[in-house]
Amino acid sequence: MINESRGGRSPETGRGDTAARLRALNTAAAAINGSLGAGEIIDSAVGSLLTVTGLDSGVIYWFDREQDLLIGRGAKGFRNGLQPGIDVHGKSSRSLPSRAFRASEPLLFDADDARAGYAIVTERERRCIVPEEIRTAAFVKIGSGSAAHGVLALCAHGVPRKLDEEWVELFSMVASQIDIALERAKSHEGVQARAAEIANLYEIGRRLDGFDGGTALSGVLDFACRSFGFERCEVDGFGGVRSSDEPVGRTPLSSTQLALPLVVGSHRLGQLLIDCGAEPSLRDQRVGRAIAELVSVAAWRQQRYRESKQAGAAEQQGRLAREIHDGIAQRFYAIQLNLTAAASAADEPEGHQQYLDQALHNAQRGVEESRRWIRSLRQPLGSRGRLGEDLAAVADEFVANFRLPCELNVFGPEAPLDGATRRAVARGVQELLHNVGKHADAASVRVDVRFDSGHLEVTVTDDGRGLDTTRQHGFGLLGVRERMAEVGAHFAISGRPGRGTTALLRVPLLHPVPLLSP
Repeated sequence: MINESRGGRSPETGRGDTAARLRALNTAAAAINGSLGAGEIIDSAVGSLLTVTGLDSGVIYWFDREQDLLIGRGAKGFRNGLQPGIDVHGKSSRSLPSRAFRASEPLLFDADDARAGYAIVTERERRCIVPEEIRTAAFVKIGSGSAAHGVLALCAHGVPRKLDEEWVELFSMVASQIDIALERAKSHEGVQARAAEIANLYEIGRRLDGFDGGTALSGVLDFACRSFGFERCEVDGFGGVRSSDEPVGRTPLSSTQLALPLVVGSHRLGQLLIDCGAEPSLRDQRVGRAIAELVSVAAWRQQRYRESKQAGAAEQQGRLAREIHDGIAQRFYAIQLNLTAAASAADEPEGHQQYLDQALHNAQRGVEESRRWIRSLRQPLGSRGRLGEDLAAVADEFVANFRLPCELNVFGPEAPLDGATRRAVARGVQELLHNVGKHADAASVRVDVRFDSGHLEVTVTDDGRGLDTTRQHGFGLLGVRERMAEVGAHFAISGRPGRGTTALLRVPLLHPVPLLSP
């Protein structure tokens, strides 16, 4: 209860001297207001009061709300040979600091007063007071009501010295200064603590930015434990997406542990388990929820990344399937037609050789296309080229394979296309012509290519039997639709029985063609 600091004058020498008391108040207030931290404020308050009053010892009993205890703190710490434990008081005990903390007025002890002396102290306090020769003491509450910070205690040893009402009033005014300073310190320390908390959470988020599961997450959780003083952090039930109402993982192991769900929208990914080492405080719960949100977002992002990779692999497989169907498979079909025709013309040497030459030509083109496709897989798309040249080659090939006339018309100045778009359009037209030659029973086909100010339009029109919209169509038309979707283009096809079929490819241009003046 007592802080060792002796010497100075007696408060009685200043009795009636208002100026001396004001100087004492100013000195104490200056020392208190010049301090920032709570510990520094307490030390400055006790030290300055002992200096200006000439009293022998003093201590501030700080109220610890978490433990519900009054704990003695002073300029030199709690010492003076008092028995262990006397510096700690329960808020509801009968000790002088506890009674002063509950009282609305200061509490005075006077060893020479029968009613205000040893009769008001506990037996344990008596065993400490007598050896220390404490003659008089004042106990003043710091703050008021439930917001009180503690009790200021000042004592005189040895020679009897009276603490009159004016000195007690001075102590009360100093206690008010201490109360204001402690509120300021609490606010300052709170701001510093939240700033440090935000900085640590930002670092956790930064480390989770490249989260790829496994050891990376373990390292982040270890950092969280070190930063916030947790005993342990771990993720339970992680590894898949569940609905938000589906139970996951185990329940908290003890009352010191937080179990926080890892949730994004309606999807539950697992739970974050935090062992706080003690009953979780409001700060532990707040920080735990923030960490759980950061881990949830990182885990969800990783889940989406894995799914996008799988989708990318599936898309690549689809591209390969379309290229095989539209390229190599069609070459094999053309070779089959050539060889069948050659076999039919076995008795006509000139016709027979012509079909064999055409079969060889298709085989060579197939090899070239295969090599070109392999190169395109190893090199990024985006080279520029002329669509008209590609479509002319496609039309010539169609005429050679199916012996049907094909008219190709290009309207407007040709706009440059990136490699992916040019390839998609050329392959789409190739598949549409292949379908005409294979299924339409047409006498002719026409391909019109139009470049306008913002779009490329390609129409393929035949005079065949017409598209049957009531039946499901094969892989070829699906491939055309997928190719157009990849480059942001539109595909439509229509037809009427006996009146032919028209297919439309409409592609937005990255570099629109300027309209020509009439």
